[in-house]
Amino acid sequence: MNICMIPCRSGSERLPKKNYLELDGNNLVERMVTKALKAESFDKIVINSDDSFFQDISDKYSVDFFLREGKHADSKATSEMVVNNFLENFKCDNLFWLNTASPLTTVDDIKSSVTTFQESDY
Repeated sequence: MNICMIPCRSGSERLPKKNYLELDGNNLVERMVTKALKAESFDKIVINSDDSFFQDISDKYSVDFFLREGKHADSKATSEMVVNNFLENFKCDNLFWLNTASPLTTVDDIKSSVTTFQESDY
């Protein structure tokens, strides 16, 4: 099973509330969710956040939502902590991290990345 995890925390420090900011009517999380859906490369898409605000987005697009604990969402939480916490709750063969801080990522970028990974020996 290929899972796409879209992590977004409420406490961005360099650009406060970046995941809530809208660009052309959609916030960064919505933009990534729609790209992940259009890529048609995942068995499951999960928004991973410490703020239940994003559950409304997961409901809107019929994707899953994982509410992580605050200790996995503060500025001291490492990527490894976030992934390990996620994998304790979701079983998958491959986990793909789609970052909201990379808004220029295209659907073709996503498809190509997944294909390249699946065709590799990793």
